[in-house]
Amino acid sequence: VRMARRPCCFGACVLLWLIAWFQSRQCFLGGCQAGKRSGITASSALRFKVALASLREACAEVQEPQAPKLQIRHCDSGCDCGNPAHELLRGIETCPQRVQRLRGFQALAAQLLPTMTHLHLGNLIFSAPSHTLLCRPDEYSGLESGGATFILLQLGDVLAMVVSVIVVRQTVSRSGYGTGLVDTLKLLLAREATQHRCNGILLTHADDTETALGFWKKQGLCSTAKCEQLLEDMNALEPDLVGMYDGSTPMGWELPNRLSGTTDSGADSENIPAHDNATNAAMNSLAPS
Repeated sequence: VRMARRPCCFGACVLLWLIAWFQSRQCFLGGCQAGKRSGITASSALRFKVALASLREACAEVQEPQAPKLQIRHCDSGCDCGNPAHELLRGIETCPQRVQRLRGFQALAAQLLPTMTHLHLGNLIFSAPSHTLLCRPDEYSGLESGGATFILLQLGDVLAMVVSVIVVRQTVSRSGYGTGLVDTLKLLLAREATQHRCNGILLTHADDTETALGFWKKQGLCSTAKCEQLLEDMNALEPDLVGMYDGSTPMGWELPNRLSGTTDSGADSENIPAHDNATNAAMNSLAPS
């Protein structure tokens, strides 16, 4: 539509400009010969100004719309994340106790994710846009039990929670810690999407292993072309924030629109994992009435 309108609109504006210029030229020459037509010349100048204003308005109408920008969103550090067993921290914490907890989580992730260097994990966990959701420390050893690091990015009307790290200590694995973390992430996503009136989506790069893919599928995530395209678009805008990793599968879970406050109330409610009724009920409480 824009391509069809542009030549017609531009041609009409040029025609108006030429008519106004020709009339003003004729009136000017006539005024020079008769010496008594200054009033007509002023009227022609006025018509020229009107035509020029119309030209500017038409040019403004045919300007290409700006591409949506990638915006970084933040959750408040230490805020109520919907689960008393979890605590939300920011990557720019200044409290020594919280920084120490983040460093403990970094050490745990480095131990369980040998393919990621300690430096790279530090960049992910301690960057300004990052958030880390931590489980309660082990009551016996005091070590971190597990956690998940993510960033919130808004692209147009889509709010994406991109999970870059999620680990659980082996001593508490298969005890629901990982599922509990993902359920809390979904609660946070629902709250932030409602606040910003966006469509929420949970994204991650799952390792191409049977264990990792099976875990994320259990949480309701699946690999679709939409998820991969969204990650590629965000990576093109901010490659330092959203990386594309070899040996991984982009996966995502879309928040039903009725929970994010958008107008489409008939969204796919079956996308909510059926294995956690408590989380489903908590999400329903976040839905706007």
